[in-house]
Amino acid sequence: MFKTITQSLAPVFKIIFALVIVLGVSAQAQQQADIARELDKLPVFKLLVEKHPEIRDQIVKDVTLVAKGGAEGSAAQLRLNALIQSYFGRYAAKSSDASIIDFINQFLAMLDHVKVKNPAACRDLATGQGASAAQSFEPALTMKLMDSMAQVIQSAITTPQSAPDIEWAQPRLIKVMQELFAKNDPNFTVDFFSTETPPANICYSIGLIYRTIQETLPKEEVGKVLRAMLGSMGE
Repeated sequence: MFKTITQSLAPVFKIIFALVIVLGVSAQAQQQADIARELDKLPVFKLLVEKHPEIRDQIVKDVTLVAKGGAEGSAAQLRLNALIQSYFGRYAAKSSDASIIDFINQFLAMLDHVKVKNPAACRDLATGQGASAAQSFEPALTMKLMDSMAQVIQSAITTPQSAPDIEWAQPRLIKVMQELFAKNDPNFTVDFFSTETPPANICYSIGLIYRTIQETLPKEEVGKVLRAMLGSMGE
């Protein structure tokens, strides 16, 4: 069950990670040089490329293509999804519990906003497509989410924690899921990819999983379980 849930949630975080980078670039920036300058202003981008300079050119190139749209833009979005998730996941596993909890809470605030403003975008998030979802992101919430991503990376760099063992996290996540299923909530689902699932229920269910983790598990275990989940998505 642990792997099934994290695999289902992975596309959501792929697109979230990449979109906050794309959305952090000014809408007026269309040329690659302008986009590079805009990206250099973002703390999360600066932290990543300082540690991994080899990915800078690829990110700039792909963000430029995404900004232009079309088939090449769609392909670039998929590359960004995978690249950002991979690198962010490595840091998430070793970040502080406080920073990962704050990131999840900022993510939930964004998810709640999308659910109300454009429920159809919830399906795009679950399937890793970003067009309508990006239009639903509130700029102020995007900046908060981006800042929280930077804090996750910064904490992993300055005060790295031991990466939680997936085997340790698994029974705790199963306990959370069992509690959720036991409630028989008609709006809760883990079938994020079915066309029969109402899009708003996808956002609702993803949010409910993360809120239940925070409400059900002992306080000292919450951050470690979240780090294990996001860290496993970066593998």
